[in-house]
Amino acid sequence: MLADMARHPEFEPTWAWDSSPSVRDATAAAYPGLEFIEEIFAQPADLFYIATPPATHIPLVRQASRAIFCEKPLAVDVTEARRLVDEIQIPNAVNFPYATHPTITTLEQELAEERHGSAVRLEIRLFFNSWPRQWQQEAASWLAQPEQGGFLREVFSHFAYLTDRILGPVELIEAQVERGPTGTETTVRARLQAGDVPVLLTGDVGGRAPDYNEWTLYGTRASYRIQDWYNLKIGDDDTWRDLQPGKSPAQGLNEHLDAVTEMLRGRSNPLPKFADALRVQEIVEAILTFPRQTNHTTQISSQI
Repeated sequence: MLADMARHPEFEPTWAWDSSPSVRDATAAAYPGLEFIEEIFAQPADLFYIATPPATHIPLVRQASRAIFCEKPLAVDVTEARRLVDEIQIPNAVNFPYATHPTITTLEQELAEERHGSAVRLEIRLFFNSWPRQWQQEAASWLAQPEQGGFLREVFSHFAYLTDRILGPVELIEAQVERGPTGTETTVRARLQAGDVPVLLTGDVGGRAPDYNEWTLYGTRASYRIQDWYNLKIGDDDTWRDLQPGKSPAQGLNEHLDAVTEMLRGRSNPLPKFADALRVQEIVEAILTFPRQTNHTTQISSQI
């Protein structure tokens, strides 16, 4: 994010802070113009970007007096997140890149034209050969712990947001969660409902195979699949074919930062606000706690 902000004509990263001295040293070497200051929220910035682990988001947001761009998930404590959403007055957005990515724009155009006919069902499939993923091992101290880690918060939250945006409201029907030695989930099976569309979520950790993710909407005339984040395919009786080869996250992030500038100017933009991210958080946490839940279902609505 820092690299993309530094390249974007509307952004000038000026102040930064990280609790790790080694991270500060490495970042300072790469971006010599940054000033590192612990009292960062006292600085006259136009925007504060929060990229810390999720359990720290709410106390950090409460220190800000200017606009906030926050990483997902919004938080892990649902009660505190609801209170924050009720109270927050400053401009705010959460970094779900599907909000602006061209892949989703194309998908929404296809669905608006009803080329799929009627939606029959949605399947979300996630697989990780290890958790945390190999490139996330430096963050294992929190990603591998149940208090704020796990793949439902880190990865499924993107697809929960997408489902809410495309088909919501989303309702959890039932869930089964198995956990590994560290307490984070290793197997998840969940049935949900998105509007009138039944949703099946499967997620697994472990096995000698490449990681993958798929979001597949089956329709009466055509089906759509988003594979490995950004590769959009259309399916018929015979085959799947590329509808739009996936842009990399970096390619799509420029549009995302354009939307952040629109937020800062007080203009309409497609970014999910804290209230939208709260709906995602509610469904993620409902799955994680389902065995300890009452029979009440949890809904997230589709207003963005």
